[in-house]
Amino acid sequence: MLTRKDIFIIRTFFILFWVLGCFGFIYQELIPPFESLFTPLNLLSDALVMMLGIATLQKKTDAFHIAFLFAFSFVSSCLINGLGFVQWANGTRSFFGMLFLVPLFRYIWSDETRHRYFITTLDKHLFIWLIVQAFCVVVQFMKYGAGDAVGGSFGDGGSSIVSFGIYFFSFYLLNKKIDRDNVFKSIRENIWLVVLLFPTFLNETKVSFILLLMYFFLLFPINRDYIKRVLIISPVVFILLGGALWVYIETVERSDDMLNPKFLMEEYLYGDYTVEELADAVDWLTDNESSIPDMPRFAKIGFIPYIIEQNGNHWMEGIGLQGYNGSVNMEKSKIVNEYNWFFLGTNPYVCHIMIQLGIVGLMWAIVFYWLLYSVCPPGFRRNKNISIYSILCFIIIIAYGDLMKTLFFSVIFFLFAFLQWTPQNGEEDEEVDEGDGETADFSEAPLQ
Repeated sequence: MLTRKDIFIIRTFFILFWVLGCFGFIYQELIPPFESLFTPLNLLSDALVMMLGIATLQKKTDAFHIAFLFAFSFVSSCLINGLGFVQWANGTRSFFGMLFLVPLFRYIWSDETRHRYFITTLDKHLFIWLIVQAFCVVVQFMKYGAGDAVGGSFGDGGSSIVSFGIYFFSFYLLNKKIDRDNVFKSIRENIWLVVLLFPTFLNETKVSFILLLMYFFLLFPINRDYIKRVLIISPVVFILLGGALWVYIETVERSDDMLNPKFLMEEYLYGDYTVEELADAVDWLTDNESSIPDMPRFAKIGFIPYIIEQNGNHWMEGIGLQGYNGSVNMEKSKIVNEYNWFFLGTNPYVCHIMIQLGIVGLMWAIVFYWLLYSVCPPGFRRNKNISIYSILCFIIIIAYGDLMKTLFFSVIFFLFAFLQWTPQNGEEDEEVDEGDGETADFSEAPLQ
């Protein structure tokens, strides 16, 4: 039987899911005056996620992770690196997703009835969400062309977030409907879930090609016949990949370079810098900083030692929470201003952790994500396909970008990570008593 607390928490989550996921498109394309609500809405969403996480906190390990991050980051930021209390408090917001969503999802997965209620509602919402992305992306593409502005319902700058989300949720929904003995038939019967992947090729998110390959190769059960089945489907996958590449070439500028390995390795990963320039990058950047719009992400990984050594050499504790969140809402710190070429634009997730929290913070993050993927809720089993897909995406994100600092991406990432846990009895669609004395059919459960 569901309690009022259960229903309130789940419905609040879905409200948050839609508001966070659609507000960018709403104020950018439909109601421009709403832009003034962007910052207050983000602050309110952070506070709401924190309250949901605290209200559902059950495991001591989750409490430890929360307490450790706040305590250690305070010591690193305020006591060692001399940042102000407000600067530190604002910086912690970039960790709210990973800190407070995990207890929330763990709470939902801790009860079979609660989980069924959540999943039955979720499946309907996710399909609608995929349709919404198709509409938003087409509108943005027709208006702006391919690029960061094609961010779906998330809005300008959300292209990577939307691409990952589309693959996460389409893969999850198709995975639930797959007949492992007849994958091709299952795909044909659920072809709309595949068709709804097309928005990911109307922006410049090159990682979509990797996500597409993983999408089809991981539909098969992981057993001794896996290699044989992958070889059978490979021609179809590469035909689809070729079609996606053709769409990309027809829509994105510098399309000819997409077939050039030199472009992919030097331009996309390292930028216009030669090996000699990278070897002496600090002096070169000092002389040419005004001409650098966004230093390529892979090059930034190589600058981790330089940033740390130039700012106190605090390898164990980092330089504190000061560069990755809230700089739009408050004055930038001295370090962020001085090393703007590093903090500007996209940073790999490893930079986000290592620069701010040092080696200790990196070890904390490793333990956190290891527990995320290793601790199975009682009464559940691991779906290997979703688990492997999620883990591979996490590995990509480590070097790809600090997407985790964005609350909505944290919502879709940690939700997908928990969707790897499925009931041992395989039953998720039964009716559930909401606690008012009547049996509620989930398919009609309102979300207000």
